[in-house]
This record gives sequence, structure tokens and C-alpha cells, in this order.
Amino acid sequence: MPEEMITADKARRHYEAVKTDKVYIEKESIKEELSRLQYPLYFLDYETFGPSIPLFDGYRPYQRIVFQYSLHVQEKPGAKVKTL
Repeated sequence: MPEEMITADKARRHYEAVKTDKVYIEKESIKEELSRLQYPLYFLDYETFGPSIPLFDGYRPYQRIVFQYSLHVQEKPGAKVKTL
């Protein structure tokens, strides 16, 4: 694609990152987003699998089924993350 066809700022940044093989990081935007977080923070992690033959009534082939999860909480900035 010719560079002059790219008009949107976001697309231009993406094009330049690919062209130069450099990561583009908007540090100020990240700081701004993180400053909006309100404590306590909760982190949910889970694992799924999708069996080709449904294991339970009402499930479809390859439907994702959660089989393991963990929940973590950070009460305040700098506090240790606890597993619930």
C-alpha cells in the first residue's frame, strides 16, 4: 500500500511501526488510563477447553468450558496481590 494513501493517525503509526520494525508505545496514554483505575483491583484468570463432543446437556460442539480459575485482588497501590 502506498504510504500516501494512509490518512488516519492510528493507521500511520501502525504503518511506521511495521516499516521500521519498532514498537510504538504511547506512554502518556498508558499513564492516563492507569490513573483512572480504582482500588481494590481484581484480576480474574481462567482456563477453558472446547471438546468436540459436548460433555453436558445444552452444550454445543467446541463450546468453551471453564475448568480452572483464580481470582486475585490488590487492595491499594503497591500492596501485595492476594489470591482469593
